[in-house]
Amino acid sequence: MPTLPTLPRDTAYFAAIRRRGQVYVDKTAYIQRLLEEDTRYALLARPRRFGKTLLLSTLQHLFERASDDLFQGLDIERSGFLAGVPRMPALQLDMSGTGSFDPEIDLHRSLRRVVGAALRPHGLPAPAPDALSWEALEDAIWALQARNGGAGVAVLVDEYDAPLTDMWSDGPPPSNERQERLLEHLRIFYRVLKKWMRAWPSFFLRALSKFQEQGCSPP
Repeated sequence: MPTLPTLPRDTAYFAAIRRRGQVYVDKTAYIQRLLEEDTRYALLARPRRFGKTLLLSTLQHLFERASDDLFQGLDIERSGFLAGVPRMPALQLDMSGTGSFDPEIDLHRSLRRVVGAALRPHGLPAPAPDALSWEALEDAIWALQARNGGAGVAVLVDEYDAPLTDMWSDGPPPSNERQERLLEHLRIFYRVLKKWMRAWPSFFLRALSKFQEQGCSPP
């Protein structure tokens, strides 16, 4: 009897699953539909363990495409659409690593670390220790744009709301003043992405927060 492919229980990364020959449920037709609609910002709200990280990883490899073999036999390759997707570097920001912080002290440091981790796979240096978080993000996009000859950069944001949900889920509710400082900081950080939205695709994915699981929302 032929050996059945194994389930990918230890990874949620597209390349690892495909190279190992593990079970991969092909949802690339949905990605094709998303790209055909020319969506600049896509907010996909799904429960935990619903495949959001895998989808982000698939998008990363779709844009960067170090190897088209990873998509061989998948819907997006069989349709011929894959050949028309422009190659571009993908800046993948994992916001789940920000954790709890004092907005006036640690938020810049946490977001700089997120930007630095996104630059590492591209062989680019981490942001300067004294850089503001939004300056670090803009510099990262400029650096990748220059590397791509001035063409596009795809920005993939995983759990974009993690700084908010972490703040409300750890300990007593923060003061209104602290909430507003954090919100304003994140507005400025994400405004950098809004600046580029007319040129390149950006994808926002989020996990269902504890507050929503309980039927309510953060203030």
